[in-house]
Amino acid sequence: MESTLRRLRHNLSAGGQLYFWREDESGARMELPPAQDSSLVAKLRELPYGPVRFLAGVGGVVITKVPPLWEPRYVGRLELRTWFAKEVLP
Repeated sequence: MESTLRRLRHNLSAGGQLYFWREDESGARMELPPAQDSSLVAKLRELPYGPVRFLAGVGGVVITKVPPLWEPRYVGRLELRTWFAKEVLP
C-alpha cells in the first residue's frame, strides 16, 4: 500500500544524526537512512548553528540556508551509498 506523502524534510539532529521527517495519513515519524554519512555530518557541523535542515538534490548535492539572512549555501555532496534507496517527493 502506497501512502500519500505530505512533507519530506531532511535534517541533522543536534545529536549528529541524519534523518527525514515523514508525515502521512498514518502520522509523523523520523526515518533514518541505511547508514549515516559521517563526511556530510562533519560538513553540516561546520555551519554556525546546531540542528540543520537541508535539501539533497540530484546527484547528491546538498544545500542549506545560513543565518543571519538565511542565504543558500552549498554544503557538499552526500555519499549515495549511505542514502535512502528511493525518495518519494510530495
